Amino acid sequence: MIARGTADFIKGARLPDMPQAVLDQAKMGILDWFAAFLLAFAEDRASIEPLLKTMKRLGGKRTASIIGSRIRTSPAWAALVNGYAGHLLDYDETTPPVRSHLTAVVLPAVIAMSEEKGSTGADLLEAYVIGYEVALRLGEAMTPGWMQEGWHGTPMFGIFGAAAGCGKIGRLSADALERVLGIVSSMASGIVTNFGTMTKPLHAGHAAKNAVIATLLAEEGLTASASAIEGFFHSHSWSKPAKAESFRRLGNPWALETKGTINPKLYPCCHGLATTIEYGIVFREKHGLMADQIEEIEVYASPKALSAMHSRRYADTGKDLEWDYEGPPRQLAPGIPSTGKEAKFSKEYGFATAFLRGTPESRDFTDEAVSKADVQDLMKKVKIFHDCELDKISYQYPEGDWPYGERFVLRLKDGRTIREEQLFVLGAARRPLSMAHVEKKFRACASTSGFPSDRTEQLIDIVEKIEVIGSVSEMLGKFLLDRAAVQTKRTRR
Repeated sequence: MIARGTADFIKGARLPDMPQAVLDQAKMGILDWFAAFLLAFAEDRASIEPLLKTMKRLGGKRTASIIGSRIRTSPAWAALVNGYAGHLLDYDETTPPVRSHLTAVVLPAVIAMSEEKGSTGADLLEAYVIGYEVALRLGEAMTPGWMQEGWHGTPMFGIFGAAAGCGKIGRLSADALERVLGIVSSMASGIVTNFGTMTKPLHAGHAAKNAVIATLLAEEGLTASASAIEGFFHSHSWSKPAKAESFRRLGNPWALETKGTINPKLYPCCHGLATTIEYGIVFREKHGLMADQIEEIEVYASPKALSAMHSRRYADTGKDLEWDYEGPPRQLAPGIPSTGKEAKFSKEYGFATAFLRGTPESRDFTDEAVSKADVQDLMKKVKIFHDCELDKISYQYPEGDWPYGERFVLRLKDGRTIREEQLFVLGAARRPLSMAHVEKKFRACASTSGFPSDRTEQLIDIVEKIEVIGSVSEMLGKFLLDRAAVQTKRTRR
């Protein structure tokens, strides 16, 4: 049974046996998540308030922290709120092999459980790496079939990794670890239809919370089927059989040994916009064009790059995107957003804002930014096409290379046509980013959040030396946000 073998792996895996390359990439993922979390807490506190108010209504044992604040609550509620906030801006890392945000679920869950158990930084790092490995291997077994079914991989796979990490923190027996994996098999969910709303980041928080609850239930003896993971595969991936052999690769080698497994985001939006934004900037800077020179912009992409977008229907029939479509490029209905959260999943907006503003920041994904006349005008010139030839090319490469190619054709009013093409998403295995990129991102997010530069460097140092931290709770105290400083920053902007 898959659950038993996975439980044995979790039980036996140890931090001292992990390669340095694994630990280096893990720290990059942790620092990246903290960057996204702090910015969300500072910039979009209003979207977090519904969870905080509900948390206070329901109460609970106060043994875990809402990061960035002095609020303490139960481990389950801390995992929910922190998981939600960390994924709120869609600025957290993505795992290309499984097209999901694994840190978004695994890290807040193991942080909450670490506080509950009085764990050290080394315990946290160990549990995070193990959880990430389990989530990724489970996702590998189902990718890309789950995308065709309309599921959201982040909570579906992340919950298994979070449960694995929490179980490691709790020092559960192999029998209990097997049970916790069976329990979360019935708790994993999340649908792509909710992308562009506040429920999308709730998927991450909900999965983190459920992983904590499942761990505590397994600790108390709650039972589950030993073949529950197999049942999960069957129920969530009808169109493609699961590749269960991926579990034989647990820790052999570690997924994080491959550069680009953790892919930090450079823009606070869906990673499906990464190449679109990159080339909006290319056309702006390399070709020196102005918006009034453009007659039309054509963006060609495969279903892998289109399935999470605001518009997933064909312009000619109104029917949903067909993964097995073969024929000439087929235009999708316009995905013009009306809110900042919808804009995070709109290729029209991604290209337009990058072309007009340069590298987008969180303030470019607000309702106000979306409504600006110049962006609205340029979005109307953007046409998105499903290109099945790009889809065929993508299947020639492993998912970890993130071969979600896009082709761009700009038709100018003077009759010229300019073309650009990129096969691989920046940050994945073919074009990996480094810790230096994440440190730069963290500094920018911390500055916006109100941290002075000297304290920001201290926080970076804490994460990079996390294995020597004596107490996770004490470490989290260093990330306390100064709300007065945040307000001052907003006023100046």
